[in-house]
Amino acid sequence: MNMYGDQIRKRAFILILIPLFFISGCAQVRVYSSSPSLQRVSNEYFDAEFEPQLAEGRHYFNTFRLVITNKTDKNIDLDWSQTYYLLNGRRNGQFGWDDMTFDALEGIKSQPLVTIKPGNTLSTIVFHLKLIAYHEDIRGSSVKPNARSEDRFYPGIIPEGESGIYLYLKHGGKVLRERITFNINLEILKK
Repeated sequence: MNMYGDQIRKRAFILILIPLFFISGCAQVRVYSSSPSLQRVSNEYFDAEFEPQLAEGRHYFNTFRLVITNKTDKNIDLDWSQTYYLLNGRRNGQFGWDDMTFDALEGIKSQPLVTIKPGNTLSTIVFHLKLIAYHEDIRGSSVKPNARSEDRFYPGIIPEGESGIYLYLKHGGKVLRERITFNINLEILKK
């Protein structure tokens, strides 16, 4: 009876191993690309660049690099409360930025303007706030929604489709608006 039980275990082990072998042989990698890889806009007031950034060590995008250069002799104010993430042609929430804290998010609600002085450039990494997760702190405990002010956000995966930014800037009494978009493409490759 013991010999019969050993044979059953061996057959069961082989039956489990065979599908695993085939599954591992068909492993897939999801690779994201952007078309174009960088978008630029220029007008008489400012130059702007918007570019998706790959997550460190990953095959997907999770942030954007935003660069705005003031070409005038007056301040330009970027209004974060009126600047939106665009997904497939529609406004889809707002942006956070690299190393943003809960305190900074609350602060931007009360003072949403970022001033770019004449001839200066604002360069920052931004991410879509609706896609955020909470980052684990250095002690390994998960950051909760009632997190401390020094805790950070973790940017999520930018979805496939048209992504972009709706910029809302102010130059004196004039409102300046620009839409910058590109396509995020997903290709599934076999390993």
